[in-house]
Amino acid sequence: MPYYFHDDQWAAIVFLRLPSCIPADFNLLDGADLEPAFPNGPPRVFGCALTVDGHAIFKNPGDSVPVQANLKGLGAVPVWFVKLSDIQAILARNKLTITQMLAIPSLRKGFANLYDEIDQPGVFRPQGEGNGSIHVTASGSLEDGTPFQRPENARFRPGTGFRELYFDETGDTNATSPENENQGGWCSVFKLTGRPGGSSARLSIFYRCDGTRAGFDNTSFLSHDLVTFVEDAGDTLHTQRNALDSGWVFDVTQDYSDPDNQPVRWLAEGRDPSATIDSAAGGFGKNDGDNEITGTEVSDGDTSVNGLLGEKSPHLFQNDKWRFFYTEQHGDNRTYEVVPAP
Repeated sequence: MPYYFHDDQWAAIVFLRLPSCIPADFNLLDGADLEPAFPNGPPRVFGCALTVDGHAIFKNPGDSVPVQANLKGLGAVPVWFVKLSDIQAILARNKLTITQMLAIPSLRKGFANLYDEIDQPGVFRPQGEGNGSIHVTASGSLEDGTPFQRPENARFRPGTGFRELYFDETGDTNATSPENENQGGWCSVFKLTGRPGGSSARLSIFYRCDGTRAGFDNTSFLSHDLVTFVEDAGDTLHTQRNALDSGWVFDVTQDYSDPDNQPVRWLAEGRDPSATIDSAAGGFGKNDGDNEITGTEVSDGDTSVNGLLGEKSPHLFQNDKWRFFYTEQHGDNRTYEVVPAP
């Protein structure tokens, strides 16, 4: 069977031989295809090109199981991604063919341009059989990468030499969207790390919104570690969740996949007089009814190169240089300054 890794949502299937060469009737769960290519011929699997190269280390001559096996990709190792629930439904029938995989609606095909694998079977490990390990380091791309749903704003984390970027995608701004649970429909925040001028970077999800937090739009760093994202959820979602837009503060040193870590709300927006009138009159046919937090900005007013956003870490409320503003639209269109509480 091709290698099968997963988290709680997606399965990643690594092919050590070209998937295009796999016979349509072969059950991938059988592991090795020993069917002869022709009568009295070698197994037909030997006619499929390997996508990896490597070596194995054996403890004793004649052992069939190695102590360790090292594999390296030969340039483009096929990696297919499917939703975990889709692959589990097929595996329950104890048969998995390449034809079945190609028919999975969630299938996303990609290639690992970098692929390093270290296998340590449990037979010769102190923990005993069944306690082996597979360690994989890989990076690559999808054939048809899924676009972000309304990417909005981004900020470099200050003091990182422009090597760490955070950006949001607003999502569908609708509580009935089928993409809300796992596909970023509520909204998401992503982290991109890399070297300026480099040819590669690492993209990871920093925060997945949940409805209480939704429709992220603008962002600014408040310090080296604290960043704010503000909402533009829209009138439809405002009505569905009975809540207007909010501003949230995140600590980028925290792991928000842990439910014990939650962002802090610093702003819960209401309606100003113009938005109240618009909302009551349906926007008079041309205006949005509710206010939107349309911008946040933190600056010390430095207009030189040293004042580029992301160059210096803000020190809000510690001196008079650093100031924090946010703006609204779809109403009185006011600009507010955030100041320390007396």
